[in-house]
Amino acid sequence: MADRELFNGGCRCGAIRYRVFGPPVMVEYCHCDSCRRSSGSAVSVLAGFPRDGFEILDGSPTCYESNAVVKRSFCGICGSPLFYENQDYPGEVYISLGSFDQPEKLPPDRHVWVSERITWHQIGDDLSQFDQFSSTGSSES
Repeated sequence: MADRELFNGGCRCGAIRYRVFGPPVMVEYCHCDSCRRSSGSAVSVLAGFPRDGFEILDGSPTCYESNAVVKRSFCGICGSPLFYENQDYPGEVYISLGSFDQPEKLPPDRHVWVSERITWHQIGDDLSQFDQFSSTGSSES
């Protein structure tokens, strides 16, 4: 994996550390209700990577199923949201952008679930917008 870029990250308190090799398959603003509630924000930003380049180095995240096909992980100590896994995309893991050590290296490339966007949240960029999820660029396409 020496030819792939390495991205490191972890939770706020440092109990959980991970690394993932890129490039990402996508970096998305997600406007869905589930991601908003899980992140505590008006929009969630997630970077998707092939699972085979992802490794948890320290700690054990707390996991829960937010619906029948989605598992979310967070730090059980500080509560930082960390990972999103969807059974429909078993070869990918989505990582909360704010948990990366250098999130500026992962600029978003799309908006997904715009159909569930909070009405007062205005999208002010020229990125592609999708009413639901778009697997364009996904390793699972």
